[in-house]
Amino acid sequence: QGSPGRRVLRKNEKGRILGEVENEYIPPSQGKQVVLTIDARTQYLTEVALRKAGRAAAVVIEVNTGEIIAMASVPNYDPNYFIPSVDGQ
Repeated sequence: QGSPGRRVLRKNEKGRILGEVENEYIPPSQGKQVVLTIDARTQYLTEVALRKAGRAAAVVIEVNTGEIIAMASVPNYDPNYFIPSVDGQ
């Protein structure tokens, strides 16, 4: 896991950047590499098959390596959709 860097800037009263504060810069450190194993064609075919089913979920795994080849669920999940509370609060 990497770590975020830090940079402190000086601004005037109008928000215009005047410069960087010396000795306050901390460079970010790089994290580890992530290798994706999703196969585009298998992913597409999985999504098409699930849409025909209406409500379903599937994970396609390469049994010898454990790699995830495709993963999908229907209906899609929208993280921006909020259901209001029952009591209106």
